[in-house]
Amino acid sequence: MLSITPVPLREKKILAAVIPGDPVVSGVFFQGISNAVGLYSNIILFRIALSWFPQLPRTFPILNPVFTVTEPYLRFFRKQIPSVGGFDISAIPAIFALDLMSQAAVALGADIPAVEDIL
Repeated sequence: MLSITPVPLREKKILAAVIPGDPVVSGVFFQGISNAVGLYSNIILFRIALSWFPQLPRTFPILNPVFTVTEPYLRFFRKQIPSVGGFDISAIPAIFALDLMSQAAVALGADIPAVEDIL
């Protein structure tokens, strides 16, 4: 007769970011941060679209807050990354960094799964 012996599972280490406190509160807080970063990213995309029409901000002064809000963040990337062929590509890594921050905020607010769920 063939007997099968169970193979013991190795102890798995759970690696996760742990924020003390109520998981619902931290989840709502970090999801709010993620939403704010996503909104800022969309404002930067709107500014990129506005750069194709340079006369619009002079014609419609209501668009000036878009430039006021995004300029400090984009200026940091303009100092680090030179123009390529006369094109300002600093918005690409700026949006990439915002995306990383958004994903990190969601990951910080995530619950640690139970050991039974992992096995």
